[in-house]
Amino acid sequence: MSVAPDEQSLLASVFGCPVATFPQTYLGLPLSVHKLRPCNFQTLVDKFDGHLSGWKSRLLTPSGRTTMLNSVLVSLPAYAMLSMLIPPGTLQILDKKCRAFLWTGEGNCKGGQCNVAWEVVCLSKEQGGLGVRDLFRQNECLLSKLLFKLHCPPTMSWQTWFQCTYGWLSSLDMGDQHHLDTPTWRALLSLLPSFRHHTSVLVGNG
Repeated sequence: MSVAPDEQSLLASVFGCPVATFPQTYLGLPLSVHKLRPCNFQTLVDKFDGHLSGWKSRLLTPSGRTTMLNSVLVSLPAYAMLSMLIPPGTLQILDKKCRAFLWTGEGNCKGGQCNVAWEVVCLSKEQGGLGVRDLFRQNECLLSKLLFKLHCPPTMSWQTWFQCTYGWLSSLDMGDQHHLDTPTWRALLSLLPSFRHHTSVLVGNG
């Protein structure tokens, strides 16, 4: 809803808050009424760079870099991944930084410096990989946890709000597209086939 500038200033003075526009940051996450772009996740990329710049990467052995990669780097975007589907372009940038850190300990690396394909690196150790988490799959798995909570009877206010606002259960049962066709809604719907493939329903006795 459009608000006159003088009214904006009055409300801002009453609530003690600044007047801002979208996109903006809320609880550490980018917030917008439109689809978020990779540039809106620059703070996440900067967080990666901040950690990398503070490490003496060249002094670490390959196994040491692998440990740092698994325990710190790939965990940094987890908070954002719990709430939204990160743009592929942003995940590709983070993947590139992870590869460079693992193979060279520097900010970038060339194809010839990579000993094996990144897909192999992301395999479990039992499968011959290094157990590094695939950021794309990690994002889908964390959002699937959100999907699971939405399929359960609401116990928290945000579940009730989401189901009432989006008509979550009725829209899925009827197969209709809800009138609130937001990026969040489309992201969750895109994960439904995978979620249904990996879950099952057990009917109880009552």
